[in-house]
Amino acid sequence: MRALIKAGGQLQPTKPSYATDVRDFNKYAAGRTITPALVADYFDEVKDRFRASTLRRKKAAIKLSIKQTVGRDISILDEFQFNEFFRKLNVAKKSDAIEGGKILSRGELDALVNRAGEKTAALINALYETAARISEVLAIKVDDCNVIGEQVKILIRHGKGNRERSVFLPLPVYEKIRALYPGRFLFDNGTGKPIRRESAFKMIRAAGKKINREIGPHCLRHTWATTTLPSAGLAVVSVYLGHQSKNTTVRFYLHAEPTAEDIRVISKLNRGSRW
Repeated sequence: MRALIKAGGQLQPTKPSYATDVRDFNKYAAGRTITPALVADYFDEVKDRFRASTLRRKKAAIKLSIKQTVGRDISILDEFQFNEFFRKLNVAKKSDAIEGGKILSRGELDALVNRAGEKTAALINALYETAARISEVLAIKVDDCNVIGEQVKILIRHGKGNRERSVFLPLPVYEKIRALYPGRFLFDNGTGKPIRRESAFKMIRAAGKKINREIGPHCLRHTWATTTLPSAGLAVVSVYLGHQSKNTTVRFYLHAEPTAEDIRVISKLNRGSRW
């Protein structure tokens, strides 16, 4: 069940109370092919903007609208997978900072790379160095990459909220990826398309088990942000992560037991000081 509705398809609300929810999703989809991954990315985007009850309503609205749009053009197997996807789709609101257990120490990160296979290690390095979301990394095309000295500047064209930004890879990491994944996408599956999101999750989880950790791709983004914030500062980290507001960075990465550096960053934000 890779594509639910082909590119250009628009959902229609099944009842008036769902009209706003469906319109908002259509705006986010922006004519793209509607896939389970796109639906999951949408809820990652809106989780912090709405109450839990609103998120549950949005989930119901989108599910019913997709089902209505597809109609009878769906097999029994696809319908089962469709229902299972929405049953497992977690739309719970993120409200807590990223906990220490959800990030890797330097030693764990090194062990993760060393014990993973070559292709998985390349993906791990890319996710950590760019601190990008898995959907953003898999969408990177080779044409989006520009070698500048010992770094490769990468344009993220369709980040969260369709915002563009730039991230970087060390040149040796980029060259290794190109050798392992030749093709038009940075992580090409050999057919001119990126490897599937589900495959990427399996690769990272399998590598995590080798160091006795249950992790996913987002753990690498969290690890970069948490370890980089004290030295780089709030403004740099917020922009690099693609956060719309510095407050999002503060909420997730300045933890319950702040260090002296955390307090300095918070004070600087609150006072608007230039020191």
